[in-house]
Amino acid sequence: MEVKIKEVAPINVIAIRHIGAYDQIGPAFEKLYEWAGKRNLITSNTKVIGVYYDDPDNTEVDQLRSDACLSVTGFVKTEDDIVGKSVGGGKFAVATHHGSYEGLKGAWDEFYGKWLTENGVEYREEPCFELYLNSPHDTSPEDLLTELYLPIK
Repeated sequence: MEVKIKEVAPINVIAIRHIGAYDQIGPAFEKLYEWAGKRNLITSNTKVIGVYYDDPDNTEVDQLRSDACLSVTGFVKTEDDIVGKSVGGGKFAVATHHGSYEGLKGAWDEFYGKWLTENGVEYREEPCFELYLNSPHDTSPEDLLTELYLPIK
């Protein structure tokens, strides 16, 4: 696994919370896209981000918390279950996963469980996140690219 260390500036996003299995976050992204699309908030520069708060190996599936996020510029008036927040900020180890989203858990297991330990790097108590570099709507599963962001000290 090739890992780079990066200082990441905070990213302003709109987000919607998902509770449950991480691989079931898709409908939250769909709802967020629909809401943002109606308000012309999606541009060619929009970043698609998934934020993951809990360790799925130590948390009951029905209690896993994650946020589906889209980057925004400037102030956005939110409503209902759509909120404005900031993602990132600080030092992160970053790895790129090539392939289907189904392989993301294995990539995280290797990144967090193996790479972190083998390299003597200390985890920082912040949520991990994924930056989706292309879309499953127009990219075959084997060609999907996802950056994994692991907060470190």
